[in-house]
Amino acid sequence: MRFFKKSFLLFCLLSILFKLNSQEYNLSSPIDLPLNLSGTFGEFRSSHFHYGLDITTNKKSGYKIYSIDSGNIIRIRVSTSGYGKALYIEHSNGLTSVYAHLKEFSPKIQNYIKRQQYLNKSYNIQKFFNEGDFVVDKGELIGYSGNTGGSSGPHLHFEIRDSKSQNPINPLSFKYKYEDTRRPVIRSLYVFDEADSFKKNSPKRYPIVKINDSIYQSEKVIYNDDIGIGIEVYDRQSAKNYNRNGIYEIRMYLDSVLNFSYKMDKINISESIFRKVFYDYSLLKTEGIRVQKVYYPPNSSLNFLNHNKSKGIFDSNDTLKKDILIEVVDWNKNKTYLKFQIESSPSNHKQKLLGGIEIVPTQEYIIKKDNKEIGFKKNSFFNKVALNIESINDTLKVGEDIYPLRKPYSIKVNKKIEDSIIRRQSYIGLINKDRKILYLKTNKDGDYLSTTSSILGSYVISRDSLKPEVKPLNFSLNKDISNQKTIRLRIYDKTSGIKSYNALINDKWALFEYEPKSNLIFHQIEDGIIKNGENNINIKVIDGVGNQTEINSKVYWSN
Repeated sequence: MRFFKKSFLLFCLLSILFKLNSQEYNLSSPIDLPLNLSGTFGEFRSSHFHYGLDITTNKKSGYKIYSIDSGNIIRIRVSTSGYGKALYIEHSNGLTSVYAHLKEFSPKIQNYIKRQQYLNKSYNIQKFFNEGDFVVDKGELIGYSGNTGGSSGPHLHFEIRDSKSQNPINPLSFKYKYEDTRRPVIRSLYVFDEADSFKKNSPKRYPIVKINDSIYQSEKVIYNDDIGIGIEVYDRQSAKNYNRNGIYEIRMYLDSVLNFSYKMDKINISESIFRKVFYDYSLLKTEGIRVQKVYYPPNSSLNFLNHNKSKGIFDSNDTLKKDILIEVVDWNKNKTYLKFQIESSPSNHKQKLLGGIEIVPTQEYIIKKDNKEIGFKKNSFFNKVALNIESINDTLKVGEDIYPLRKPYSIKVNKKIEDSIIRRQSYIGLINKDRKILYLKTNKDGDYLSTTSSILGSYVISRDSLKPEVKPLNFSLNKDISNQKTIRLRIYDKTSGIKSYNALINDKWALFEYEPKSNLIFHQIEDGIIKNGENNINIKVIDGVGNQTEINSKVYWSN
């Protein structure tokens, strides 16, 4: 009897898994446009793997967005960064759909959110809902496509997540179709020295030649230390799409035996930090090249990678010549191959170690230079690194931006500044590659200035003495605005950026939407704060160090 119970439970479990894996869900499209993708699932982003699809909208905003299935809205967020205007819908099938960078929500949602913004006196807002609070039907209008938040152009960012874990699932698993007639493109082969990340001369680039439409070939790789393979690769979908998208699947064969592979079907959000070692960070920062590793990066956790005991790393003690075949596959099964040979030639030659202070990930470090102090927590780095740390006057050099950081580190400077205004305006800034100083939020405690950073590089104490720029665009003193639908202003701060803004109309808080990409804030007159006759407008804008600009104006309006 016990055997039959176990068998029945196993059968039930397998049935559930089969249903989940088959993705037999009748989901509708989120938009009335052919799916033309400017971004695919799992692509590398500066702060995460890409969790969904970027659907192009003909470089325009305002296309209708629909719920892909019936369900409950569980979360709505409005932000000047990230996803911008976004909403999350939980469905009864165990899935959650996400729609981001919206221009606005559907009328019933928009009216609710606007009421909440006025109650909270804030444009940025986030609301969570329980089941039954906000019900939507399949195919119901929920919003309009846009370009809000961290978007670089009008499009719909669309995700499907597992409701329980909130981990993203590739939306293409749910039978969404798009045109893809092109094979992936392989541009270069790279060989990484994985015996010791502390060494120079890694990675080494190997040129490749195109044999035919689907096959590339490279010269033999001769190595004398443990190595891993990387490729510069991208996918283009069709002649109508010029975007360089990420890769869905890679397989590496060693003498015709599968050695390493991955598929971008699911992503564990908690593992997103390891994107920094899945793609080569140094090449990305120094040359702008995205090289994807075809092996399991040491000291990482990426569950979508499949590998044998070697983890795709080739042992220098294995002196047999081997044939390597790398197969690159996009979602529509277009395939490209790279063929080459590897052969180990062990050598006693020791590569020159990088100079500087050795940092081991498992330890904490407090490093002092003159009046400056740098603090690294345990596991700040993924691997052992060497940092040249120098202090010259007000400038602090903390290595170079060639190593990825797992955790931010602290910078503290003892700098006595007598003048209270100058002290308030002072900050620690990062010197970028163009020698411009980028503002970092800086704390002041007594004579100490401190900040944190997730980037290696050079830092300097700088000052922002300029007030933010505030310029009315469609109104002026005593102007009649009866024929306008909005009140618009340009706000801008060159150095420390806009920290906050506040707007009053007739001494009442007024909602002004903020679009940082265009340095624009605007108020909808239909909100009803503008009254017949004379109206007083007060706008106050504050930058990152507390410099303030305030304007007052009077306008006239009649309905």
